[in-house]
Parts: sequence; C-alpha cells; structure tokens
Amino acid sequence: QADAELVGLAAELPPNAALHARVGALLLDVGNNPRSLAEFKSALQLDRRSPEALAGAGEASFRLRQYWPARRYLEQALRRRPSPEVARRVQIVNLIVGLDPYAESLDTEERADRVRRALRIASARLQSCALSHHVDLQNAPQSGELVGYNEQLQQLESESRKPSFAQEPELQNQALTLAGSIEEATARICGPPQGPDLALLLLQQQHESAPQ
Repeated sequence: QADAELVGLAAELPPNAALHARVGALLLDVGNNPRSLAEFKSALQLDRRSPEALAGAGEASFRLRQYWPARRYLEQALRRRPSPEVARRVQIVNLIVGLDPYAESLDTEERADRVRRALRIASARLQSCALSHHVDLQNAPQSGELVGYNEQLQQLESESRKPSFAQEPELQNQALTLAGSIEEATARICGPPQGPDLALLLLQQQHESAPQ
C-alpha cells in the first residue's frame, strides 16, 4: 500500500529536485528500486549536483546490480558530500568492477587472470571457514560440503595454471561458478562475507540473475 501511494505521489510532484529525491528515498525504503532510481534521475535532471540524488541513484543502481552506473553516481556523491556510508559503497563497487570477469572490455588473458583471482579469493575464504569450524579439507575420508568444494577447487586451480586456460571459456565458467558456490556456502556456514569475498558473491548473484 505504501508503495502504491508513493508511486501515485511521485506522479504528481512539481519540478522540484529535493521532492523527487525525498520520494526516491522513500521508494528505496520500501524496496521499489526501479521506481526509486527513476525518481532520483528526475531529481538529477533538475539538479545534477544534488548529493542526495546522486547518493540515492548510486544506492538504487547498486541494489539493481547495475554496478558501473552505481560507481559513477556514488563517486560524484562522495565528491559533493563526503560520507562514510557512501565511501563504503564506493569501495565495494570498485572491488566488484575490478573483479568482474564478464566485462566486455577484457581480452582473453585479462579475463583468465580475473578468473584465477576469483579462485584465489574463494580458496582463501574456504580455508578460513574450514579452519574456524575445525574441518580438515585434506582429509579425504571426511565428508561434507566444504571438503567437496575443496576437491573441485584443487582440480580447477591446477587447470587454471595451464597456458591454455585463457582459451577455454567453458572451463573458466566452471571455475567462476565454483568460486561463487564457495562464497555462497561459506556465507551460509561462516557468516556474511566482507571485501573481495562480498564482491565475488554479488558478482555471482548478478550473473545468475542475468538473462541467459
């Protein structure tokens, strides 16, 4: 009901940047991210320097997994009005963009390098999570989700060291899927990820939700 009322209110707003940004923030609160982004964009058409509208557009874009536009909005917002919250968002968005192996601008070697980095990040998280739960990943007779992922990880890490890895997109996709699965499993078992692990998890979720 609140969402419907806000959408109705947005349609009747005068050309006032602050009002559009305020309604955009309220729509963000109720989870209507697409309409929220539209309101922040309307605010920016009226005042392209509005820190509230820039930060709001960045947050809405982030929630919609539109990470490149999110970075642009958030960096502008941070320049206009420094904020620890916006700075944290910029940090994670930069990690996501820097790790993204699906970026169209990458050549085959750069993509392979990002896949290898994803495997290293997932491997470190897996080791840390296993240690905190007293799981011996090298103990083959021991059953469990983490042990199974470790066996797959060792095989794909070995494959990733071969010079031919950069020319094998299917193998790279397997590696990325495994890295994402490890991040999902360790988040469930060992708690929410941070830093590069969070970036990797969000990339996996973005890829899973993308039209095939």
